Amino acid sequence: MGKQRDPWAELVSGKLGSAPRFLTTVVLFLAAGCIACLFEEARPWVALARLTPAVWESGQTWRVVSFGFVGDGPLGPTTVIQIACFYWLALELCRSVGVRRARVVLLAGVVVSGLVATIAQMAIEQAGLPRCAAPFEMMQGQRTLLAISVAGFAAGNRHVAVTRLRLLYGLAIPSRWLIPLQLGWALIELGLTRDVGGFVGLVVATLTGWWGARGR
Repeated sequence: MGKQRDPWAELVSGKLGSAPRFLTTVVLFLAAGCIACLFEEARPWVALARLTPAVWESGQTWRVVSFGFVGDGPLGPTTVIQIACFYWLALELCRSVGVRRARVVLLAGVVVSGLVATIAQMAIEQAGLPRCAAPFEMMQGQRTLLAISVAGFAAGNRHVAVTRLRLLYGLAIPSRWLIPLQLGWALIELGLTRDVGGFVGLVVATLTGWWGARGR
């Protein structure tokens, strides 16, 4: 019986090799969106790609797809960490399920979560409930892609710990805990922002990532 893989160790040590072209392209688009947010002249162009109520109010249906591939927020420590984590976890997804399937899972996760979130927000407003300050903010850009890749890693590596002994005071966190932790954090954000559409989108993105990797 061969030695069992430790995907987390491979991720943090950089042993997964080079990324496929599509993943590199996605990361570049995310980074470009974050950099563009630093310049006032470019912000209106970036805003055209965001998921907003303009999807149904103005018929700007491309936003259901484009929102997932333009980085959210100015380039800073938080966005850099989010994009880097997405890159590492998506790289593992490519290795575990294959590049073609990983590409389908990521694209499907963006489109389906965008559609379902849009329908949920429309239903909320049709019911006469107030709109939050920034609809869909929880799921813009790298946030949806990160949710998909985290769920995919957790589904495909349920028995792998995601920490080392020198981290978190020796506490080893099983990968299967990542999905509940991710959804729990989303619930906290929901309570703070009242962004129901964004929350629904993140839940759908998580389910898509889990579905895409569980049958490998």
